[in-house]
Amino acid sequence: PAARERQPNNQTIPTGDSCTAIPFNTEVFDQGGFWLAGAPTLFTIPQDGLYLFGGNGIWAANATGTRELAIRLDGTTVIQTCDQPVDTVNGATATPGAHITYQYRLGVGQTLELLARQESGGALNMLAEADDSIVFWIVYLGKTI
Repeated sequence: PAARERQPNNQTIPTGDSCTAIPFNTEVFDQGGFWLAGAPTLFTIPQDGLYLFGGNGIWAANATGTRELAIRLDGTTVIQTCDQPVDTVNGATATPGAHITYQYRLGVGQTLELLARQESGGALNMLAEADDSIVFWIVYLGKTI
């Protein structure tokens, strides 16, 4: 089982300490039934096992603050974060990519969400460019003992 979902529209992320769950609306593939249009921010785990999952995003140019991607388990617990400071030399013109990957044992019915957070001082877009941003993916690696 594996899945890859895209968000083909820019997503506005507010500034501050709170994370925003990214909704997805384009199924690239879903072998295993991880994603449902009625719960667009979630991957729901179809079988117990070890999984590899992650996400990608590209931030709009801005020279202030930090950018973060995170993975949230079951709507409450952040199990992985990736903080990225802004390039203070090129940040006003560069559109930095952000990537997060993690491996974790998951059980049937558990959920995962891709979160974004930024501290630019104002709302900032994650840019929907081609097929590599904004993306959430998951791969089942096998049973665990």
